[in-house]
Amino acid sequence: LSQPEGVVFDHPSIDKAYENIPLLDMIELPRGGFSVETQAVGHVQFGIPPETIKDSMRLGIAVPSVYIVPVDRFCREMGPALGVNLAEFEFPAYFNFFVQRKRCTLIVDSVDAERNIRRVFSETLLGPAQFRHEENPLTHEDEDFAPDFPREAIPDFQKELKHFRIMPNGSELVLETLLKFCHFESAPDSNFRDNLGAPPVLEEEGVEVRVNGAEDLPGEEVTNENGTKKGKSKTLSYSQIRWIGDVAKVYPSDAPEDQIKQNKTKRVEIFKMPSGTDYVVHDIDENNIIVGKARFSGNVRVSEGISVIGLDEDKSSGTDNESDHPTVNPPTFHPPSFGLTVLGNSHGFDKSGSTSGYVLWINGRGVMIDPPPYSSATLEREGIRPRLIVGIILTHCHADHDAGAFQKVLTGSPVIVITTPTIYKSFIRKYAALSSLSPALLRHSHRYKPAIIGEPLRFQGATFHFTYTLHSIPCVGFRVDWRGRSMVFTGDHFNNPPAIQKLVEKGVLSPA
Repeated sequence: LSQPEGVVFDHPSIDKAYENIPLLDMIELPRGGFSVETQAVGHVQFGIPPETIKDSMRLGIAVPSVYIVPVDRFCREMGPALGVNLAEFEFPAYFNFFVQRKRCTLIVDSVDAERNIRRVFSETLLGPAQFRHEENPLTHEDEDFAPDFPREAIPDFQKELKHFRIMPNGSELVLETLLKFCHFESAPDSNFRDNLGAPPVLEEEGVEVRVNGAEDLPGEEVTNENGTKKGKSKTLSYSQIRWIGDVAKVYPSDAPEDQIKQNKTKRVEIFKMPSGTDYVVHDIDENNIIVGKARFSGNVRVSEGISVIGLDEDKSSGTDNESDHPTVNPPTFHPPSFGLTVLGNSHGFDKSGSTSGYVLWINGRGVMIDPPPYSSATLEREGIRPRLIVGIILTHCHADHDAGAFQKVLTGSPVIVITTPTIYKSFIRKYAALSSLSPALLRHSHRYKPAIIGEPLRFQGATFHFTYTLHSIPCVGFRVDWRGRSMVFTGDHFNNPPAIQKLVEKGVLSPA
C-alpha cells in the first residue's frame, strides 16, 4: 500500500522500515563504475569509461540506457588510468539507438555539465559546427588543403555530413534523437520531499540503516558471496538521505505523463550526497513504495590491470590486488625499421575485441594510429618503452578512435599529434569540454604537425600522403612510403560503390 496522508516521514519508525528494504543487485564493472539492476528502468550505471558497454555484454547483463555521469569526468589518479575519459557516452548512446532502439538518459550534476556534453556530442555525432550553420555554412576549410590542390576534388562537408544525418524516414538526426538529460535537483521545499518514495511499512522503533558500502568509508566490511571484500559500509538513515541528498528522478520511457504527475508510476530516485562523494539509488513501484536500494562511492575506480586487448579472466574481477597481477619481467621488444603492431582490430560493439588501433614503426620509432585507451600501459607491459612512441595519427573524432589519443597526450613522454587542422580543432574542442581543461592547456601537452591534403608530410624519414575519406564526420586516411616500401591506411570510410555513385548523381560528391 502507498503511504497514507499525514505520515511523518522523519519519524524514527520510518528509518526502521527503511532498514528492511532489500538491496538491489549491484555489479562492479571491470573497466570501472557500477551497474545497478532496478525493476523500474532496468540497469542504471554509474561511470562511463571507454568500451564500457562491452563489460555488460561480457557479463551477460543488459546494456543500460540510464547513466549517471560522474562529477569528475576524467580520471586524475596517477597510473595507467590517468587521463581516461569517465564520461564516454558516445557508444552507449549509439548502442541504445541503433541496437536497442532506445534513447540514452544521462543524469548530470549541473547545467554546465549538460552544456559541455551537448557540445561534445554535437561535434562527434553531427560534425564541426561551421559545416552545419543554417546560414552560409562552410563547405570546407581552406587551411586543410595545399594551394595547388584541385578545387573540384575538395570535399563538400556541408553536403556530405548532412547526407549522413538524414535518417531512413527522411527526418534529420539531431542530438535529442539519441540523448535525454536528467538533472539532480535540490529539493525546494518539504512538499517536494514528501512526494519522494517511502519505505513500505512503519515500525515502532527507529534505527539507522546500513546500505551498500563504498571504499574508504567507516563501518563494517561487506563481503561478496565468493568471499572477496567489496568495501565498507556507512550508516545513513532514510531521513538523512531525503534531506541532504540532491535527487534525480528517472521514469520508464513509456510512463504516461498524468501518472508521473500523480506519483503513480514506477521510477528510480537517485540521491547524490554532498560533493558527489556517494550515491543512493531507490527503486520505486507504482504505489510510491521503495522496493529496493543501493549505495556506491562517487569515485570511479579503473583497474590498473585493464588492457587494450580486452580483459582476461583473471582480471575480470576489477580488483587491484597484487596477487591478481603478479609482477613479471616484460618481454624484450626490438622495433622494426618499417612495420605494424596491431593494438586492436575490432569495433565498438564487439564484446570480444578491442576497437581498432595500431602502431606504425618507422626507423625504430612508433607512430600510434587511433590508439585505443590504455595503449601506453599495455605496450609497456609488452616491453615497449613509452619513449619509443613519438607520434599519434588521429583519423577522426569518434570515441573509438580518439579516446586513447586524449589519454596519451596527457600522460607519458611528449608526442606529436598528426591530423588535419579541421580534425585537430575538433579534437581540442571535444576534450576541453569533456575534461573542463582549457584548450590552451591541452595544446601545450603535445606538439601538433598539420596534415595538409595534397602536400607530402615528412616524418621520421617516411613520407605521408593524406586524403579525406567519406564518413559521417571529417575523417582521413593515408599512404606512407619508406625506402621503397609502403602501406595504405584507409581510415573509416563508406565503402559501397553503388551508393557512392548515387551520391555523385545527387551532387553530394563530385566526380573527382
